[in-house]
Amino acid sequence: MERRFLIISVGVALALALSVLALNYYVDPFARHASADDGFDRRPAYTLNRRIVRMVAFDRWLDEHPGVSPSVIVGDSTGAQVDERLMSEITGEPWLNMSIGGGGLPEMAAIAEHLMQKTDLRRIVWFVPFTRMALDDQNDVPRALEMVEAPLKHMLTYETTKGSLLVLRATWFGVGFSDPTLDTGNTDAVTYQLSRIQTEMGGRPWPEAAMDEIRDLAERAAARGIPVTFVNPPLHPRTLAMLDEAFSERLKRYRAFFAGDCLLDFTGQVLEGRWKPEMYSDAVHLESEYKPALAKALAAAVSDDSACRRTGGGSMTKSMPSDATRR
Repeated sequence: MERRFLIISVGVALALALSVLALNYYVDPFARHASADDGFDRRPAYTLNRRIVRMVAFDRWLDEHPGVSPSVIVGDSTGAQVDERLMSEITGEPWLNMSIGGGGLPEMAAIAEHLMQKTDLRRIVWFVPFTRMALDDQNDVPRALEMVEAPLKHMLTYETTKGSLLVLRATWFGVGFSDPTLDTGNTDAVTYQLSRIQTEMGGRPWPEAAMDEIRDLAERAAARGIPVTFVNPPLHPRTLAMLDEAFSERLKRYRAFFAGDCLLDFTGQVLEGRWKPEMYSDAVHLESEYKPALAKALAAAVSDDSACRRTGGGSMTKSMPSDATRR
């Protein structure tokens, strides 16, 4: 009796495992082996885990373009605003955007390290907004890489199964899955986020180790002949005013850190009125209709060495060439 029960239990467990494996292989929520036209809506899986999706997409691109060296964008959600296809179209060179929404400095460094190990890069554009200058030890990139590089484990995880179910729900029933809408009550989004930024940055020390890691990676990239361009993205004018008032000493440290680097500082353009308040959806992000302007400005700047600011830790209010947003 006990042996029969054991056999049945093992059989049921094996059947469940095989069913999960078959489901996840069929749906392939993170597009590990799927084609772009197989009919599945995989946007929910991207929202569920951007890190895995980005890594899989990068590997696929390398497989489809053997011997081609891409330029990459690394950063948080401010970097994710840049359309890689538009960058490629304008520059005539392949660009991949590996930025992840919510990505912290350790994750940015881990992604840059992974990309450098995978292939020869043409250029790295690194979005390091001042609003990230707070200690943040979170780093889910190693776990994401482990899932991507271990196919069997990738296919049997709870996260993958959840992704498959969300993809099927979106594909069959049109029920999507996206980031929750920010509920600010009666407070406008900019005011709400400024309060959060001020609280979070004020309560955390300078990210010494993460910044040192960024510096080390940039130096290793330069030694391999890979240009590294840092970007301080455009921020809402009210955000800049708050940062200047509340974090003046930390701003000086930020400027000093990038002294001598190629730093594209879009904040000066904000103060000069090229990125107006109505162009922002919140304190740090542009409305969708204005994001192409950021890609155009970035594409123009990376093609113009004089756009870099190497002024010995000069002001954040210095801008790039006046025609950058019009090219």
